[in-house]
Amino acid sequence: MSDLKISEAGTVQFPMVKHAAEIGWAPLKPEVAKQKRGGEAGMLLRDELEAKLMEFNPWLSADSVRSIIETLDAIPATVDGNREMLMWLRGERGWYDEAEKRHRRVQLIDFEHTDANVFHVSWEWALKPPARKGNRADVMFCVNGVPVCIVEHKNPKDGDAIERGIKQLRRYEIETPELIGAPQIFNVTHLLDYWYGVTWNATRRDMARWKQAPDEAYRFAVQTFFERTDFLRTLQHWILFYVQDSETRKSVLRQHQRTAIDKIVSRCADPTKMRGLVWHTQGSGKTFTLLTAAKLILEQKDRFQNGTVILVVDRTELEGQLKGWVERVLGEMQNQDIAIKRANTKAELQQLLDADFRGLIIAMIHKFEAIRKDSSIRDNIFVFIDEAHRSVAKDLGTYLMASVPNATIIGFTGTPVANTEQGTGTFKIFGAEDDSGYLDKYSIKESITDETTLPIKHVLAPSEMTVPADRLDKEFFEIAAAEGVTDIEELNKVLDRAVGLRTFLKADDRVTKVAAFVAEHFKENVLPLGYKAFVVAVDREACAKYKQALDKLLRRIGACQSIPKMPRTLSTDHWWLNSR
Repeated sequence: MSDLKISEAGTVQFPMVKHAAEIGWAPLKPEVAKQKRGGEAGMLLRDELEAKLMEFNPWLSADSVRSIIETLDAIPATVDGNREMLMWLRGERGWYDEAEKRHRRVQLIDFEHTDANVFHVSWEWALKPPARKGNRADVMFCVNGVPVCIVEHKNPKDGDAIERGIKQLRRYEIETPELIGAPQIFNVTHLLDYWYGVTWNATRRDMARWKQAPDEAYRFAVQTFFERTDFLRTLQHWILFYVQDSETRKSVLRQHQRTAIDKIVSRCADPTKMRGLVWHTQGSGKTFTLLTAAKLILEQKDRFQNGTVILVVDRTELEGQLKGWVERVLGEMQNQDIAIKRANTKAELQQLLDADFRGLIIAMIHKFEAIRKDSSIRDNIFVFIDEAHRSVAKDLGTYLMASVPNATIIGFTGTPVANTEQGTGTFKIFGAEDDSGYLDKYSIKESITDETTLPIKHVLAPSEMTVPADRLDKEFFEIAAAEGVTDIEELNKVLDRAVGLRTFLKADDRVTKVAAFVAEHFKENVLPLGYKAFVVAVDREACAKYKQALDKLLRRIGACQSIPKMPRTLSTDHWWLNSR
């Protein structure tokens, strides 16, 4: 690398190359990369890949190595082909060993020994498929000869630089999909801001801003993102493929998720601590965090002595949703030997515990009510409780803890409760072993700053439309306090008993006033920006009334749509619009 001198123009245009070289990525001139690729139609650095295949897999013959390279080169440039390439990179694909007469897994990357791999960074990576238009990536990162990250740089003086970078990546999918056939990650940057995401999902919604120190923003961002050991972990663990609506989807875990997962796995490996609370705001990817942590524990059979993870939920619909994600994520993203069981009945749950089942168990919290005390006294059982602020309410948490007394129990919630009717809240149950009261926290303020979730914009209605405070005090808060309200479902149950409040909220004159206010605000402040809005009413009858009233007020602009099943809340004095 000492004989390579990056030109001044190159340093200005691509400072990323210089920053990456400082942390161990070897710069590769475009003409050298082109030669190693076998011309502009190729993507693999063939000599580098061949050398590593021979080094990591000495049982492969020279002919087998060449055949594997041709197999990789022929993988379709589609999202499914991209998933196939990642499985090869992760060592989840095999080849036939002629000597031993069996299939063996092929290693392309040594994830345990970072320095055993070769890391290259090149720029002006031009691709020209036969008889088709070509394109050129600004920067390309390769590990062991395989492109793994594509980067688009934009001039910070130009407006909408990040959006233009995203459009460029989408254009690659249409014009030269081969350019993103192998790369798993993309970066889009204009030196002042730094975003990342996964190829084949280049949307602003699914991108994340890489957190960086203000005093050394760009250099710090590049060198922390491409720190070689952490970057290999991204390839190995943090990229997720799953199937949704019959389509293959792809995602990458964000920094707060990675931090939480590392803390969860570390806590589960700590024999001195048995509790932990993960407090992540709603909508910040808690399900992916939970499932990936479970996957890592179950994959590390030696470290956790072939343990058991129990995912606990508290409602039928949540159980079904979580089971669906297990099937999509765990089933799609790896071929590890992980057994998954769903305890549909209390008897099935008891049977799994009695049989010393090793793997992943999904169960609803109420199924522990009839489970025998000390059903399993192993200390390598790890219980992950979704919506933990309510799942352990009353006696259900006691039954669970009694059935697996030596288990490590991690609670996940976006809305922890300080106190309950019984006097013990989420922090006391799960956070007692941490001085802060939680193992990891990701607040709504952080989430909005990171653009992980969108802020809710609201406008207060005029005072004559608001619910009288004395009526709220009398018909709601006293009932709520008496019943130990902790979440929206319990709020709805309390609301059902507040008959006078419901009547007030659905009064025709009030609906007319609120609808007029909403329609005027929508036309003046929301519609000109191309945004949408939705109104939340107290029940279906109220929704119908608002629909009729808003139809009259907004019919000429065609802005009002019906929603079959409306959620319930206390009043329509607030209405919300999407801020993006």
